[in-house]
Amino acid sequence: NNVMDGPVDLVVTETADCGLLGEGMLPSLQHAKQHLMTQTGQVIPAAADVYAMLVESPLLRAQACLNPAALCGLDLTSAVTLAPLDPYLSEYLSECGHRRLCDPFHAMRVDFGGPVGALPPPRACPV
Repeated sequence: NNVMDGPVDLVVTETADCGLLGEGMLPSLQHAKQHLMTQTGQVIPAAADVYAMLVESPLLRAQACLNPAALCGLDLTSAVTLAPLDPYLSEYLSECGHRRLCDPFHAMRVDFGGPVGALPPPRACPV
């Protein structure tokens, strides 16, 4: 049963995970904007700033790519597309060996009040 009398002016979400956009946050917000909110409704959180740093780490590399030795010479390139299970990794850098390749930088600002899925364009980072 629908307990709402009509569209709402405010949606508060806690679906942000440690990588910000996991747990279906963008599809959930898109649904809320299309079906639950007024045209002038607002979202909390309204925005988020993402900071990044390029690092070199054997541990992170091992988690993000396939170990060819594990395939014992089997060529799967034509049969399957291999990708990490998660779209991003979440590790404490203090707990894994790493080397900084650049200083931390502001990577993007995500406006949850704007059009859903309207992420800023990719940007280059000199190393």
